[in-house]
Amino acid sequence: MSKGLERTERELEARGEVGLRLEVVRMARVFKRSWVDLAQLLVQVRSEGIYRAWGYDDFQRYYVGELQLKQATVDKLTGSYHALERHAPEVFARDGLAQPMPTVDAVDYFARALAGDGERGGRGREAPREAPSDEVVTELKRAVFEDHLPVTALRKRFDPVLRPKRDEDVRLEHLQKTSAAVRKLLQLLEGLDAIDDDRRRALSADLEELSRELDRAAPGLARAVS
Repeated sequence: MSKGLERTERELEARGEVGLRLEVVRMARVFKRSWVDLAQLLVQVRSEGIYRAWGYDDFQRYYVGELQLKQATVDKLTGSYHALERHAPEVFARDGLAQPMPTVDAVDYFARALAGDGERGGRGREAPREAPSDEVVTELKRAVFEDHLPVTALRKRFDPVLRPKRDEDVRLEHLQKTSAAVRKLLQLLEGLDAIDDDRRRALSADLEELSRELDRAAPGLARAVS
């Protein structure tokens, strides 16, 4: 993405572009460091419809074609920016050095938590959940904007409160882990010569039967979870 944006920047400069359009492209190149600045510009370009003056009839066509950004990235940037506007506007005054900026992933986690919205995962977006209590919001806000915890630490600390696992989820997870352990043990038995062949074959047969039982149980439990 960086090389493509550099090329876009050079082309705009060659055409004499010196205004906001060029600034947005430059910000896109360094948005991991200054994502708030890029998000602010994207919000401005979208809300004022400026992209139309640049030859784009659609905001998505603009950020995909010119900035080489995916929709998920733009949604995260603009959503996180609006979360700052509403819940932590004082962050905008930080210089990013002496006063660090929270990461976009951390702010995105914060925004989703306040909306009662699950994070995207392997099975897609989670079902909406109840908004957290005021006490949890205060603690989460401190962790994101004052303690600057990375999103991995936020998940470990707040997921049990914000997204508690249902009993069905816990049972399915335990079943899947057990099934994986049985399959692994079967593989290990094949190369084990510390016990005689008859005993190894008997153990393998028992484990294979257990594996089949687990496989038969998994679909029904998975349907109950979904």
